Amino acid sequence: MEKVYLIFNKMKEEKKENYEDVLRRFDKMEVVDVLAELKTSGKGLSGKEAHRRRVIWGRNEIIAKKRTGVIHGLLSKFLSPLIITLLIVAVFSLFLGEKMSAIIFI
Repeated sequence: MEKVYLIFNKMKEEKKENYEDVLRRFDKMEVVDVLAELKTSGKGLSGKEAHRRRVIWGRNEIIAKKRTGVIHGLLSKFLSPLIITLLIVAVFSLFLGEKMSAIIFI
């Protein structure tokens, strides 16, 4: 998919089209026309063309996202404005002596 996206990006730069317009246009085209537009064939790219594209676009690799730890994941849940508001209200309720309300808010 990354390869197709990179090809679309190049086409976008060359023809000033956005990604969605290119996809819609390809959706309406015949397979033979799509292959011609992408400068490939049903058998795939030749070795020479694959090398040329690899030089231009780089290797077709998926970049792995950095995994977050469990603690970071749990803490990030508490950064929601709604959760922060509920915690503040719970603390305020405890301060006023409303233990039941504080428990409900938590």
